[in-house]
Amino acid sequence: FPVTIPTPTGSWVACVADENITIEGGTFDYDGLTNFTVTNDTAKHALILTGVSKLRVSGVTVNNAHKYCFATGALAHSRLENVGTNFNFADCVKFYGPCFDVHLDGLWGKTGDDSVTFQSQEGAGYTQFAWTYGDIINCSVSNVETYSEHNTIGVFPSDNEYIDQIVFENIRGIAADTGANIGAQQTSGFTQGNIGQITFRNFSAVGANAGIQFAFGYYLQAKEIVIDGFQIN
Repeated sequence: FPVTIPTPTGSWVACVADENITIEGGTFDYDGLTNFTVTNDTAKHALILTGVSKLRVSGVTVNNAHKYCFATGALAHSRLENVGTNFNFADCVKFYGPCFDVHLDGLWGKTGDDSVTFQSQEGAGYTQFAWTYGDIINCSVSNVETYSEHNTIGVFPSDNEYIDQIVFENIRGIAADTGANIGAQQTSGFTQGNIGQITFRNFSAVGANAGIQFAFGYYLQAKEIVIDGFQIN
């Protein structure tokens, strides 16, 4: 049968990434209780780490940001090690797509929302906090010990992007909501999520609704979910 391939329209721009950027040690305090008058956009993040290949962040503490301690996007071949927060109002680490070969090893602290999340595209209600979107491929999070008011882990796919080869290992989370929340955010305008493989190894979840919550079907299409070692409450 003949196949009709649509003709691309529009334009795109390629940007050269920064390379070999290192942030080692130190405490960054956003002082959110005082700095509450900032604009309701990316100014609410503490550290914005974007457009970098071979980023290294090690031994860094970030406290009291309105939104994210570590807000990342458009990263490749990067590592975050032993980072955390004494307290933060929202997520400690947010990985926006595009995100390729990015790994977080060692996360601690207390958050008012989720501990760490992968999100291929921000939903309609929160676009002011995001500056980038795209696929998320070959990434991992390991050695987590956190308390969160919502989810320890979040993977939030979107309609037109792809998330694949994601590994969570040695996760110890106390969460008021769930240990892991996996699925597209329909309330933000998405109707499906596109995921290849997600793997959970040695995952422990404690909390009111502890466990792993999947929104399959209308909210999520996933090829393979691997769970190897799982404990709740």
